Amino acid sequence: MFRLICSLILAIHLLPLTGYGQFSASLLQKIRSASEDYYLSRDTLPITGSRTLPCLDVTLNGKGPYRFLIDLGSNVVNFKKSVAEEAGLELVVPRDQGTIAMVRQLTFGGNVFLNVYGAIYDDLDVDGVLGYNLLGKSNFCMDYQTMRFGYVGPLEDRPDDHYLPFEVLGRIPYVKTRIGSKEIYLNFDTGASGWLYFPETWKDSLILSSSLQAGNNLWNNQTGHTRTSYAQLKENIPFGYYHITKPTVVFLPEVEDAFVGSALLSDFQLTFYPDQKVVKMVRAIPDRQILVPTVEKN
Repeated sequence: MFRLICSLILAIHLLPLTGYGQFSASLLQKIRSASEDYYLSRDTLPITGSRTLPCLDVTLNGKGPYRFLIDLGSNVVNFKKSVAEEAGLELVVPRDQGTIAMVRQLTFGGNVFLNVYGAIYDDLDVDGVLGYNLLGKSNFCMDYQTMRFGYVGPLEDRPDDHYLPFEVLGRIPYVKTRIGSKEIYLNFDTGASGWLYFPETWKDSLILSSSLQAGNNLWNNQTGHTRTSYAQLKENIPFGYYHITKPTVVFLPEVEDAFVGSALLSDFQLTFYPDQKVVKMVRAIPDRQILVPTVEKN
């Protein structure tokens, strides 16, 4: 069953940008950076939740643990309002949506981040969100098969076909690929629980092998209820060493980017090397073909 994490998808890539003009340059940098004072360990930590809702146990100011989503489709840290109040976060800029706040200490395992800036939202399906701006401080491995997360050492292997170059756009990681002659960028959106999502504006420019169907009704705290649509593509999508075979794609209104969700990524061990801008993708099964199931309607 297709599902999205409510409040984390339709406006996620630059979630607290609305009203950024009111912020000073120094505050804006603190939000974008999340933390500039941190210590990283080599602990490997259990990923809690599920393969389509990957989370880490996080403490805030020594309180918790709280369940924070590992979300490479978010470029900011987010806190649920009730959690922010319980943990005593300091309000920096109150706003109607996405109050900016700071937590003195955020930890998961032996990893400690001081003076972390992020946004508070009333309704999240989790206690908070760890965005790529914080997670990507160093090399890290997210292993869906063993459900473990950890920071790792430097890149020592000679890159082979399992290493895929990525680009950081808007402070989140994308891979460049194509559908036929159309060049596209795909975000590794571990915060989305489904398979493959495209902007609704793309639907008329793609060759479809099935007619467009009405999809699920989604809820988002930015836009309310949203009706999606879906269809099967006639062409494959290269994905590094692998290829996504004529996938069924969900089309979302009010987004500009394409992204793959945790349902597709759940076969992989992903190791990101931010300085080298490469990700090592190792699949649990040897098949290079990735099959995306037909989307079910609510």
